[in-house]
Amino acid sequence: MFGIRKQKSEKKSKEVANLPPEVNSRLDQQIHVMPQRFYIQPKKKHSGLIIIIIVGILLIGGLIGVAIYLNQNLSQNQAPAPVINTNQPVNTNTNLNQNVNTNTNTNTNVNLNTNVNVNTNTNTNTNVNLNTNVNVNTNLNVNTNTNTNTNASQPLPIAADTDRDNLTLAEESLYGTNPEISDSDSDTYTDGAELLNGYDPTRPAVSLVDSGLFSTYNNSFYSIIYPKNWRVQESNSGKTEVLFVSTTGEFVEVLVLDKDQNLSLADWYREQFSQSSLGQLTAVKINGIAGYRTLDNQSYYLMSAANPSKIFLLHYNVGNYTMTNFILTFQVMVKSFNLVP
Repeated sequence: MFGIRKQKSEKKSKEVANLPPEVNSRLDQQIHVMPQRFYIQPKKKHSGLIIIIIVGILLIGGLIGVAIYLNQNLSQNQAPAPVINTNQPVNTNTNLNQNVNTNTNTNTNVNLNTNVNVNTNTNTNTNVNLNTNVNVNTNLNVNTNTNTNTNASQPLPIAADTDRDNLTLAEESLYGTNPEISDSDSDTYTDGAELLNGYDPTRPAVSLVDSGLFSTYNNSFYSIIYPKNWRVQESNSGKTEVLFVSTTGEFVEVLVLDKDQNLSLADWYREQFSQSSLGQLTAVKINGIAGYRTLDNQSYYLMSAANPSKIFLLHYNVGNYTMTNFILTFQVMVKSFNLVP
């Protein structure tokens, strides 16, 4: 038994002898002896390496922080990225319509219209000189011979009538009718037709007597109506010559002429004018009064069978005009002419 313990002791002494010198130097300080297989050699200190690693980590962390800071600044300066609605389906159809229309339009429109538009419109100057500064001599010497040259009494052209209602522009202005509309009061009758039939063209079913457009002139021989805006001028106290003067200076004249009662109207006319001029007259009857009208429609010669010693001459004088502005007004006045019983 002791021999075994001795062997063990010797063996242990040999193991101790085989330990490194730095271990053997501290064996005397050890209280307990540990088998060599359980002995762990102390690790060498690597403090330098650890410091390098820490510095590297800090450097990397600093670089990462700088990168994050720069990235944030760049993100703030850039427009926000569009939000993609992931709830909507995305059309991934990549099929492209590559059909190429190769149809070539070969239709050539050739204008075969050979019509040549020729402007046949004639611009007529419709400006009417309404010069009211016409001095009418009130001291008229009446020539009872009535030397009127009827051989040259050709009808004068009528002034402009834009709406074709037989009223000139001067008459449209006189009666207040619309120069662009032939029926100013829309009663299906033209303005000129209404005046000739004794009606107001501006108001339906109103007579000229009630219209206020005309006034009535009376003397000891006759009565006649005339536009209320015209001026009446009597040349003598017997009222045998009366003028109805328009604003343009044109006027209607009514003369009462003496005649041999034994002469007919035709014979009297032959004495005043040539035989050939009688053929240019047209027989008329105005309110039961027989007479003649000249070719230009500007003179009427009337004689009453009850008073054969008088002839009534109604004449429209255009003055200095070369066209008639009031021919229809003159006709209205003639139709209203009546002798006093």
